[in-house]
Amino acid sequence: MTGALREPLCPSCTPPPAQIGQTPRFEELLHHNLPPFESEIPEYESIFKEASVVLTDLDTRIEKVQTILDSLIRARIDTQKRADDAKAVLHPVRSIPSEILFEIFAHCVATWHNPDPGGRCWDSLHPGFPPWSLSQVCQRWRTAVLSSPELWSYLELQFQTHRGHISRLQCAAKVSLWLERCADFPISLRLVSRTKFKLRTHPVLPVLRGSMKTWARVKVRMPTRTIQCFSGNSLPLLRFLYVDKYVETKTDVQVDVFSSAPNLRTFESSTAEAGVLQHLLIPSVQLTSVVFHHDFHEWNVPHLRVMTNLTMLELTAHELYNEGEDGTIFLPELSRLCLFEGNTAETGALKALFGGLCVPNLDMLELRFPQAVDDHIMHFPVFHKPPEKLTYLFLQSNMAAHPSNTDSFLQFLSTIPFVTQLQICDLALTAKFMTQMMVLDGEAFSLLPCLRQFEMDDCWKHRDLPYETIWDMLESRCLSASAPAIAELTSRRMEGRCRVDTLFVPRWLYHRDDERWRNIRRSLEVFCGTTMKDTDDCIDYYCP
Repeated sequence: MTGALREPLCPSCTPPPAQIGQTPRFEELLHHNLPPFESEIPEYESIFKEASVVLTDLDTRIEKVQTILDSLIRARIDTQKRADDAKAVLHPVRSIPSEILFEIFAHCVATWHNPDPGGRCWDSLHPGFPPWSLSQVCQRWRTAVLSSPELWSYLELQFQTHRGHISRLQCAAKVSLWLERCADFPISLRLVSRTKFKLRTHPVLPVLRGSMKTWARVKVRMPTRTIQCFSGNSLPLLRFLYVDKYVETKTDVQVDVFSSAPNLRTFESSTAEAGVLQHLLIPSVQLTSVVFHHDFHEWNVPHLRVMTNLTMLELTAHELYNEGEDGTIFLPELSRLCLFEGNTAETGALKALFGGLCVPNLDMLELRFPQAVDDHIMHFPVFHKPPEKLTYLFLQSNMAAHPSNTDSFLQFLSTIPFVTQLQICDLALTAKFMTQMMVLDGEAFSLLPCLRQFEMDDCWKHRDLPYETIWDMLESRCLSASAPAIAELTSRRMEGRCRVDTLFVPRWLYHRDDERWRNIRRSLEVFCGTTMKDTDDCIDYYCP
């Protein structure tokens, strides 16, 4: 049986051949295996033959339609490609000036101050890290990268890491290419090699030795004998030296590499070995900044005495320092001093270490006591007369660790009346401290009369702090009508700037007393922070 299509497949096409119809009898035969009747066989043979003709016709038409469809698809792909190419040509990155492009690249590469940009484990020789990867994008980027020696001015060599993906000869070749692109620009180096690594026979050694004239900053983390491989060359540009772990001083080998660095000014050390200055033959007399991240050892005292040009000093106190027969260490140019007291230090170690120093021109003082040690008693430095040049004080502490800590700190503040900036990082400020910092109407400033800036970090994280007492102190120094006598004692009033960036400020404190809060806001300019989800919980207070 046959039947026609209801309508053409396409309005522009002729109707297709007649379709093959199906009768109920035909459907019945499809549901069992019985043979058709003799009278039905010619009809079904006719259907089979007619279907062959219809299929041939449909295949022909499908082929024609498929050809048209393929042509349309190709046309669309070509049109989309032309549109994408036009968009790429008009992209703003093509119009970025070379100076801005360089600044963008400078934020992608590792630097001395940011050795791990993006939080990745940096590998200077890996082709997937900048500046190698930046030079493979396009010709313009490659030209910009190769013509900017600043992008190649920081090289980090961790020899154990490099052994995993490149050979020794490849390492030497890539370092040579890196230094060639850095040209004569001052370079910063970080050299890491463990005890068993044999740098003396490594092909990169002569490459590095040939570039020592451009070394400006160096951080070494390798054994003494390995450092000695660089002996015999001068370091005319070296200004910063950081000595990390693996440096042994209990050996007969003395390192004279850094003795030929006439411009060395900054020295930092985090090694636990004593006498590192003497063992490395550091020219101590020319240093202006010295940092000992580990415990300060008395073996380094003779070198500290000759540092008459020192302006910044950072020490970690562990044992009670005894100045001995030679008296105090006189540092006439020192303006910034940072003292740490370790978690396992003897009580009063920081105070004893400060007592062994004579610093007449001290301007900035940082005192860092342990915060995680229970019942820790803080002993503060003693000034025999008020230091007129001391204007900045930073304190890291936990006053609540012992009942005497607050009294000791208040007594210390009474000896430094010229401080204008106070920054406290304390886990638990006490109400007594804030009460003593208040100024009653008609009275003079009893503590820190010259205070202009007051910052509290980490203090606001704890809900048990005396917040109302803190507001009382701020009001007393910023809002109250001070007596004329106060203006005569100090020419400036406290700015009251309490920087509270990522710290907690409870809403209930000012919502429960709106009138008081409005009065504070009238005199304190409020800056909303951006590091909290709710910016109203993150504010800066500034009193003009």
